[in-house]
Amino acid sequence: MNYSIEEINDMKYIRFLDGKLLSIMQSYFPYEDLFRNAVLPARNLLSILNNLKNNHGPYFPDLINWVEEQYKDEIKLIQIITNNGFIEFKNLAQLFPIGQNVYIKLDGTIIGAKVIMTYYDYENFIIDLEVINSDGYSFIYEKYYTFIDFWKGLCKINKLPIIPLSKEDNIYNKLVARGKKFIKYAIGHHFLQHSHSSKYSKGRIMVDISNYKNYSLASSIFNNNCYLEYLEDIKINDDVKEEELFMCVSKLPAYSFTWKDWHFIDVEHLNEITFDNEAFDKLVLDQEKKSIIENIIKFEYSKTDIINSKGDGYTFLLHGPSGVGKTLTVEAISEKLHHPLYSISTGELGTNAKDLENNLRNIFNLAYYWNAIILIDEVDIFFECQNVHEVNHNALVCVFLRLLEYHQGIVFLTTNRGRNF
Repeated sequence: MNYSIEEINDMKYIRFLDGKLLSIMQSYFPYEDLFRNAVLPARNLLSILNNLKNNHGPYFPDLINWVEEQYKDEIKLIQIITNNGFIEFKNLAQLFPIGQNVYIKLDGTIIGAKVIMTYYDYENFIIDLEVINSDGYSFIYEKYYTFIDFWKGLCKINKLPIIPLSKEDNIYNKLVARGKKFIKYAIGHHFLQHSHSSKYSKGRIMVDISNYKNYSLASSIFNNNCYLEYLEDIKINDDVKEEELFMCVSKLPAYSFTWKDWHFIDVEHLNEITFDNEAFDKLVLDQEKKSIIENIIKFEYSKTDIINSKGDGYTFLLHGPSGVGKTLTVEAISEKLHHPLYSISTGELGTNAKDLENNLRNIFNLAYYWNAIILIDEVDIFFECQNVHEVNHNALVCVFLRLLEYHQGIVFLTTNRGRNF
């Protein structure tokens, strides 16, 4: 026998006589000093009965049978109440055994997760959950902490902040479908359409977790919500099992080409882009010029300078008065080639050499990685006649030309004043 029953003041206690059993109990009741006293109120085992049966049944059958017999009337009452959709606070551990699938409604989004640990902490019921995230290269199983506040009496199960999830639920099927989308787009980078009417991210975006961490102030995917706190990474896998798809997080970091910023995007609102393949053909432009532009861009990049890593890119200057179609031409080219278009004006690059270099270097690096076409509008300032007394202007020009020369990609420049060139 690996335990004994003791009665103190009409209350039954269990004394654990086996090191393995003692260690298991400590994992369920971390706030009890079991290794010193090795004694626990017998009623406490009622809260972890399902966990004992599911995870340790073959090792401690006598203990499980004793608990079931000792509290059979109470267990039956709990089952009746639970089957009618209600629960008492003291019985939450039976509702959330280790391995239980659950979902949480958080910031207007449903999060699927798996229970990996539960225990009572004073007046809270603590739950440690496992969800699946990604670093852009692999899938990361993350551990999060959450809790349920104490209440008196009965509470509807579907009103709890965390709700058990069955594979027969429609919510489960929706989470699985979203999980399939998540694993499709989480690794690498993907040029997509965000269809939701979100203020800051509607339109074309680039989903790219790894570059998000490099170019943005990384924050929690759950927006630092105090209800769900990140604890640690549990493990890393190269793939996700079918039965784990519901655990994938609901958002992916993406760069908005409209707002020039990073945002977390709901996975369910991501869609493939429908390109206008005829836009370039409809462009009112001399056919010979159109062919030259198209062939140069399609041509595989090759070294054009004897200095290593210099001169692999192509720069086009489009000039003419407003309204002749300079920007439209570049947009049509990106549509035909299915490449992202990173469009920016000189005013957004900065007014001093340091800001210009930092901003332009980041843009060029991202564009190269994403195979994006860059459009820099109204570049007149960089090509105006230099004056020895205008130190800042001269520095801007030098930085711009140097970075442009070394960029290994396609850049279009536009100006209304072609005579300056």
